[in-house]
Amino acid sequence: MTTTLLIPTLNEIIGMKEIMGRIKREWVDQIIILDGGSTDGTIEYAKEHGYFVYVQKKIGFRNAYTEVWPMIKGDVVITFSRKQDEGGV
Repeated sequence: MTTTLLIPTLNEIIGMKEIMGRIKREWVDQIIILDGGSTDGTIEYAKEHGYFVYVQKKIGFRNAYTEVWPMIKGDVVITFSRKQDEGGV
């Protein structure tokens, strides 16, 4: 069985810096950063650290998941996001 870690983001640079260093890549078979159009450096940070980033084309979680689903290779999908205090998704 294979696993994909799917991380939805929208201006999550602080969360990316806090959390992504704690995630060991060997824990899962695939990591996808699913971004809603960040403007705070989230996308650049993720790419600089070797993560695959998909930027959704249509607004909304449903659209994001629908767009990225064909790229998912895992038999099991784990998703998580960090709730921000100020306007994050």
